[in-house]
Amino acid sequence: MEKYTYSLCDRKGYNVLRIESAFTNLSYGEYCDKYIVPLLPILSASHDERVLLDEKTSYLALIDEPEIG
Repeated sequence: MEKYTYSLCDRKGYNVLRIESAFTNLSYGEYCDKYIVPLLPILSASHDERVLLDEKTSYLALIDEPEIG
């Protein structure tokens, strides 16, 4: 299972929001398409400015899964 971080910014490059995924079996792109992309129009409307995925600062979070038991 993987965990991803997505950074969203405005057109000027200012950070608007950082989203950390739950642990998932989806790939980075699959998770983005399913959960992040649908949020972009809503966030854009609430900020009166287009909100974009900042691919330079979005990344795979290299976090060890907690051991169970």
